[in-house]
Amino acid sequence: MNKTNKFTAKKSVIGILIISVIAVTLIPMLYSSIYLSAFWDVYGKLDNVPVAFVSMDKPIVKDNKTYNIGQDLQDNLKDNKKVQWNFVNYDDAKAGVEGNKYYAMIVIPEDFSQKIADSKDGVFNKPEIIYEANKGRNYIFSQISEKVATSIKSEIAENIQEETSKALVDNLYDIKKSLGDASDGANKLQDGTQQLYDGSKDLSNGLIKASNGSGELQKGLKDAANGENQVYNGINSLSIGLNQLKEGLTQKNDKVDQLVAGAKGVSDGASSIYSKASDANIKLSQNLNSAATGIKDVSSYINTSDALIALVLEAYKTTGNLDVATLMKAQAILDGVKSKDISSNIAYPLSQSANSLQPLVDGLGTLKGGAKQVADGTSELVKGLEASQIQAAAGVDQLIAGTSSLKDGSEQILQGLNTAADKTGELSSGLSQLSNGANTLNSGLNDANEGSKELKNGLNSGYTDMTNNLKFTSDNMADFVKEPVVLNENTINNVEYYGEGLAPYFVSLSLWLGAMFINLLLSLVKKFDLIKGNLFNSFLGKFVLGTVIAVVQALLVSVVLTKGLNIHTVSMTTFFITNMFISVVYFSVMYGASHAIGIVATPIMFIIFLLQLASSGGTFPIETAPTFFKIINEYIPMTYAVSILRMVTSGINSVVFNKDVFILLIFMLAFLCGGLVIRAIINTLQKEKKSNENLKVA
Repeated sequence: MNKTNKFTAKKSVIGILIISVIAVTLIPMLYSSIYLSAFWDVYGKLDNVPVAFVSMDKPIVKDNKTYNIGQDLQDNLKDNKKVQWNFVNYDDAKAGVEGNKYYAMIVIPEDFSQKIADSKDGVFNKPEIIYEANKGRNYIFSQISEKVATSIKSEIAENIQEETSKALVDNLYDIKKSLGDASDGANKLQDGTQQLYDGSKDLSNGLIKASNGSGELQKGLKDAANGENQVYNGINSLSIGLNQLKEGLTQKNDKVDQLVAGAKGVSDGASSIYSKASDANIKLSQNLNSAATGIKDVSSYINTSDALIALVLEAYKTTGNLDVATLMKAQAILDGVKSKDISSNIAYPLSQSANSLQPLVDGLGTLKGGAKQVADGTSELVKGLEASQIQAAAGVDQLIAGTSSLKDGSEQILQGLNTAADKTGELSSGLSQLSNGANTLNSGLNDANEGSKELKNGLNSGYTDMTNNLKFTSDNMADFVKEPVVLNENTINNVEYYGEGLAPYFVSLSLWLGAMFINLLLSLVKKFDLIKGNLFNSFLGKFVLGTVIAVVQALLVSVVLTKGLNIHTVSMTTFFITNMFISVVYFSVMYGASHAIGIVATPIMFIIFLLQLASSGGTFPIETAPTFFKIINEYIPMTYAVSILRMVTSGINSVVFNKDVFILLIFMLAFLCGGLVIRAIINTLQKEKKSNENLKVA
């Protein structure tokens, strides 16, 4: 081959090498920039993704309120830019999801508003929101749209909670008002039961006095009857004496002195009877009038008690906290006494009979006068017995007639007094029973009064507690129930875009691929001896050349990400230096392995690359990976490279950062030193083998 051809061939090789170096240099930048730019802000463009919304809900009016939740939700979603909402009918939505028009659909059933309205009446049939996604078309978006459906459900649930809590608090305030009214009523009721209890004590005491008075009245009536019996016997004796006197007057009698004495005795007896009858009449009148007054008071007490008991029964029939049976029994006893109309049937006759002795007294007065006339006539008889005998006999006849009338009247009075005494005994027995009933009533009213006190205290205490504790309004409670917990979100190491979150992973991958191609290129150059020179063919020379290319790769990647995609970093300088450091570490790992075992190291590094894709925790947390990958995670360099890049783009933890840098340096030094040692051992073994072969040939 002439010099011209050699020169031309050399130029071609150099051109190919230059193109190869440029291509290899651009690989990490192209890989990371193309992928990340395509998905840099996917969440900011979801409003271009079509989702169908179907409202089949039928509005309902309940308690003068219209429920049209489906339409309200549709109106709200028109301003919602989370996805591209398409408001269509069910058939179009179903066909679109099953085809390729919509990624998902959300359906509000026709009974949605009905079930929400029924919940206010305690009918808790949970309304449904139907979510249906075509996960096979795009699984990741189906997860996003499912969160959108969940947020809609949460929004509706918040509205339901708000309305329900408002109604609950309004009902609590109604209960508070009712409890206050009940407390006021209990206070008035307790005042009434206290008055009734006090009245029942007065009634009981009055009945005891009336019972005792009726006993004294009965005794007085019996005494009056005994006295009246004596009067009757005296009148009877007088009648007999008068008849004897008449017989004596009609015939000649030499015993005039005896007649005079007898007449005087009649006069004295009549005076004595008149005095006793007058005293008995006064005493009887006093007793009867006192009894009549007491019975009238009893009648008044009974009427008052009956009215009070009726009032209490009426008040307590609605509360259920009073022994109504006891009160009704007491009222029945009082009604029984009341029905006898004591004032008309007993008090009035007793009052009338109080003066019933007056005729007797008047008759006795007449008798007294007649007896005096007899005595006077008898005295005159002494003077003129003969002349006056006829006149005296006529007077005696009148006395006999008057005495007969008095006898009949006295007999009737005696019968009346005996009857009054018997009836008064019955009255005393009835008043005794009534007194016992009043005592029972008093005991029952005491229990009722104590119960009303407890009711009053309980209601007052309940109302006070509710007033002290019910200090929130329905709007306050609705706001609290709607959002009982506020999420105070404090982000550590914030990441703004989806692409920024993936950048550490893809930058690390692209730099690993770039290092692989650098090492492959150097291996091919060495294998085919494309470049002459001891410096380049030396370990250090190739390492320096590869490091320079790796640094250029990292710089290009850093420029594109910072200037093209505007990635956020804690420090631009730190970001550039970190990328260059990671690129050099990756190249060192591969160069050391390639120096040790040659071009065979390239496929091995590719296998390691694949393992690092699943084991570095670049996308999902490593805790979600199978155990095998979690174990490998700690022994691969990409794990620590991704960690460093994440801190550089979002926030640095110096302890973790320094540890990761130190581990990457260990990887770098271990592979470089290990490559030198292993290559030296292999070269020594090859020389010994070749030497042995030469000895055998010799």
